[in-house]
Amino acid sequence: MIARVGTVVAPRLRCLAIVALAIFAAGGGPCAMALAQSRDPPDSPTVTTLAGSGAVGIADGPAAAASFVAPAGIAFDDAGRLFVADRDAQRIRIVSPSGNVSTLAGAGTMIPLGLGAVGGYRDGPAAQALFDMPAAVLPLPAGGVLVADTQNHCLRLVERGMVSTFAGTTEAGGRDGARSSARFARPVSLALDGSGDIYVADPPNGVREIDPHGNVSTLSFRDSRNVIAVSTVPGARQYVLVASVSLIQRLDTRTLNVDRPFPLQFGLGVQLDTQGAVIYREPYTNAGPVSALAAFASGDFVFTDALDSAVRLGQAKADAAETYTYTRNLTAVPPENASTGIAGFRDGPGVQALVDEPVGIALARDGRVAVADTGNRRIRLLSAFNHLTHLTLEDRDELPSEPDHREFRIALVGSSYIWWDQPWHESIAGATEDALTAAPHGKRIPRIYPVMRKGVCAAPELDLIDAELSTGVVDMVVLDLSTFGQTGGDAGNCFGADWQATLKHELVQTMADLKEGNVTLLVVNFPGSIDFPDEEAYYRIYKGQWAYNGWQTDLTHVQYYHDALAKILSDSGAPTLDLWPAFLSAYGSPNHVPLFEVWDHHLSTFGRNLIVAELTKQLLTTPGLRAGDP
Repeated sequence: MIARVGTVVAPRLRCLAIVALAIFAAGGGPCAMALAQSRDPPDSPTVTTLAGSGAVGIADGPAAAASFVAPAGIAFDDAGRLFVADRDAQRIRIVSPSGNVSTLAGAGTMIPLGLGAVGGYRDGPAAQALFDMPAAVLPLPAGGVLVADTQNHCLRLVERGMVSTFAGTTEAGGRDGARSSARFARPVSLALDGSGDIYVADPPNGVREIDPHGNVSTLSFRDSRNVIAVSTVPGARQYVLVASVSLIQRLDTRTLNVDRPFPLQFGLGVQLDTQGAVIYREPYTNAGPVSALAAFASGDFVFTDALDSAVRLGQAKADAAETYTYTRNLTAVPPENASTGIAGFRDGPGVQALVDEPVGIALARDGRVAVADTGNRRIRLLSAFNHLTHLTLEDRDELPSEPDHREFRIALVGSSYIWWDQPWHESIAGATEDALTAAPHGKRIPRIYPVMRKGVCAAPELDLIDAELSTGVVDMVVLDLSTFGQTGGDAGNCFGADWQATLKHELVQTMADLKEGNVTLLVVNFPGSIDFPDEEAYYRIYKGQWAYNGWQTDLTHVQYYHDALAKILSDSGAPTLDLWPAFLSAYGSPNHVPLFEVWDHHLSTFGRNLIVAELTKQLLTTPGLRAGDP
């Protein structure tokens, strides 16, 4: 079963739906379908301001009156308090759960221009201690707060009202050994694992480890010298996420191997050879360098992109020789336009909210995300959200083995377009389920299970349906036989010399197998970006003359395959939802809205919502799902 957000939504996804829609969809943006009765956390967070007036200063007090100079590194303690390294103020601040701000440590006189405080180095009483550009904080389980005192080249400890030097000296270097004599260069990020090991991003030395006995060592691995941010993965003691300017990787601290590389600042179609792994960036999201990152227990992570003024979600999944990466904006703009950063200050729904050069980020135990919105001199709070996406799909259990007559299960089998690079409620599968649930329907609860097969032709999809979905565990199968699907997407051309006879025969056989299991079939037929001449910039610009050998740019071929598929569906007697008229109407409209993405061949938000609307209308006429049915 698919548990989209861990144990919170596992009951919701006992569902099943097969839509074999074999084209790719990408991007995000607000889904037009109602989310009534949904039991999931929302796909996108709501952004609020936890503390800070926006004025430059070091005023403590209530959330709206308090001020910061340049909040940078942040971290929660077990009590839900947020510790803040107010970098240019040379102070460590505390924000209570209600937003009240106080100063834990640090002094330093503000310069006459009021742009910050003068840095220095002094241990002793917290109110008199001096820091020099503290960049990160780390509350320790035994008490006290560790501070990465960047320009003093050392780690400081604030404990029981006193500040002391925990590791390193004020002399820059890269010496390992006992923490009292070790040397650091520019400590900028801190993380703690379940074994009590502390990890320090210390460019250009790389990642430093301080064990519970106080010994400092340098971890050497690929790209280690460029690491500028670290985060431990909850529950996975040996794994640490490390980020450099151009790459996020997962480090196994036992073997010092890195895997699941997540590239940044690379455009669509760029491939990197990283110890034999091929990285394919999809979709196009020109993420800037990481300022800070924080990992969920699932291994997904959030990170701040100060260059583009955005807070982003990231995932990376290794699959054989390829590593798939995914990122979407949690603030600023929808994923389809995520290469464009928009800076500003605005609370509200995530993709409408604005931040300005965010630096620090931290995860609360309840799933909320705190952000040090440095340019706005505020602490922002993102509500808990559904962070699982398509990359988690293949890690879930198989289809349920027994029917459940309380649910009307629809199996949705198709390529990546059904749920590829958008959160659940913005995907075709999720938005259709939401719409069915919100509309008047029978007593059985509509449930959709997406079975995603990237770049697969119709024949393997039909084989899967015959083998796994004709047993009665689902009530309905929705199958796409679009021209794009028949090309196999990026997998290559699936048409053979006798394709028409073969496809008709296999479709008839599938219908017979489903009938024996009392499973309803619906075939969905609609075009892909390859069928519209001016929706194909992706292939013309990035893939040149390859583009499926150019066949999709020849309108006589488009007409031929459309007519051939229509005849196969008619001759086979398969119940069909033909979406070509709806797509052609939208395509020919004077107020034409793009049906497909700007940067690739996936459906746009508008294209997805068009399919959802038509598919929902059709499904609501299905016996067993109709309102008033027994």
